[in-house]
Amino acid sequence: MKPQFRILSVFLILFTYSCKTSLPVASTKESAQKNTEQLYSIVYKNQQGTIKTKQTRIITTNEAFTNLITELAIPVTDYETILNIDFKKHNLVAYFMGEKPSSGFDVKVENFFVTDTKIELTITEIIPAKGDLVANVLTAPYVFIVIPKGKEIVVK
Repeated sequence: MKPQFRILSVFLILFTYSCKTSLPVASTKESAQKNTEQLYSIVYKNQQGTIKTKQTRIITTNEAFTNLITELAIPVTDYETILNIDFKKHNLVAYFMGEKPSSGFDVKVENFFVTDTKIELTITEIIPAKGDLVANVLTAPYVFIVIPKGKEIVVK
């Protein structure tokens, strides 16, 4: 039984090491901070928007964001998750799919790329497949994406 235990132990060790990923580790605090600034985050998604046409809005100030929240009639219970955006350091991309005939539609950030001069954001619209079970109700999906400030923003 001991040889079986040894073989199992060796197998588990090899399996564990082969499954590890090698991610670059920032060598200084400055490079770690730079990498963090390049990330985006989805701070809010909803299926019941009031904006009926497909559009993208870039929000750069608290005042513009407050106006958008009012226009969308976002419930006060959701404020905690969206009101923590620092517009001195970040912009907000608000992507609206427009009015859709049923549930099952969604928005996904497919690609996020940062250069010295611009931020490219590729957004994919998810459409329910033919035959999917969906609710027969009008929806207007949208998403709020927080990105670093100070560069040209290209949304595809």
